[in-house]
Amino acid sequence: GIKFMKKFKIFIAAFILVFLISSTSNATMPEKIAIGLRFGSSAVSGASFKTSGLVVSNDISNIMLKSGSNYNINLADIYVSQENYQSISQDGIKKDESYFPYSDDLVIFKSASLKANGGNKISKALVITDNNGKNIFATSGSGNIFFTSADFSPVEIFGKKYRGGLKFLKNASSITVVNYLNMEEYLMGVVPNEMSASWNIEALKAQAVAARSFAYSNYSKFTPYGFNLTSDTCSQVYGGYNTENERSNQAVAQTKGIVGYYNGKIAQLIYNASSGGKTESSANVWGGNIPYLIAQNDPYSINNPYQNWSFSMTATEIENVLKSRGKNIGNLVGIRLDEVSPNGYILKITFVGDKSSVTFSKDNIRASLGYSKLKSLYFGVSATYNNTYVFTGNGYGHGVGMSQYGAKTMADAGYNYKSILLFYYPNISLGQI
Repeated sequence: GIKFMKKFKIFIAAFILVFLISSTSNATMPEKIAIGLRFGSSAVSGASFKTSGLVVSNDISNIMLKSGSNYNINLADIYVSQENYQSISQDGIKKDESYFPYSDDLVIFKSASLKANGGNKISKALVITDNNGKNIFATSGSGNIFFTSADFSPVEIFGKKYRGGLKFLKNASSITVVNYLNMEEYLMGVVPNEMSASWNIEALKAQAVAARSFAYSNYSKFTPYGFNLTSDTCSQVYGGYNTENERSNQAVAQTKGIVGYYNGKIAQLIYNASSGGKTESSANVWGGNIPYLIAQNDPYSINNPYQNWSFSMTATEIENVLKSRGKNIGNLVGIRLDEVSPNGYILKITFVGDKSSVTFSKDNIRASLGYSKLKSLYFGVSATYNNTYVFTGNGYGHGVGMSQYGAKTMADAGYNYKSILLFYYPNISLGQI
């Protein structure tokens, strides 16, 4: 548990509370995960956020900075003196309140100021201010510290609430914003965004195990950015605290720590909305043979909203879409399906023009005309007399791994979550982290 250790005075708060968190983490897999909320081109120059009392933590100790609720994070040049930060100097005279504590590790605190006072200059440090514009805390942005509410309630940023805390990472001239929280709490914000929380609890449990396995098996995917996964479809959709649902939370809790394993490693339990009746192998969609992501008949994925979809495009519309993607083929002469998998998935398609031709392969095929139009690779195409092309297909998504609508059908038919997972991921075993 959390053990109270000591308290001492600091000018911006009555006490600093230091807690020692007993180590319960698994020897191999981390209990926490960092989710990128704003990064790269979406990184911010500053941000407002809300907490129920501001605490800074490094996973070992939690230090109370200030009561209140509204705070800001910005980049500013600061000057850090060699002396340790303290609220009252040795001769009893209170320091100029333009000083505030600076730390990267919560072990050593230095006095910092916005004034050039002969201290060590840190360009564009991360500085937290309160609602009155008063500087509360500064860090270089290179340490492993994060900010939480004093009572561990959700923090709020960009109009959304999140469990856990916020990490702010400094870039050259912007701030990467990260939600840092326990893995199981993260999953509570994923499952209802990836599957309707009104669905059968066994389908939700299968989704929870798949999402947990995906998170652990892709844990290092965005390490260069300073976090583990994104909050969007580049990873799996995470909506935070506001999107949680009692039923999906129950599915997470009832499968706590359970993941899929293959050959002693956590399996990549990839999933999609609907296979359309036949799943596809990862080798055909992305390349690379994964023995539990294979092509097979999927009778559970045929009666759902993504069955028998179709759309039409004129030759001119197709030419313009390709042109917008930098492919100028001139006038479209025809569409050639160069390679079709044994399960009926299109693996290579060529748009033939009178100027040039362009070929798309595997997962890039859906991007050629747009993911919302080409819902899956399980489709056919036919030309009509008036230079229009009709695309008809089944399923939604890449077709690899678990079909979510198939999981629903199986659960409604009485299958439990383990049976669902073992059907969609043959050759895996289920076990505790």
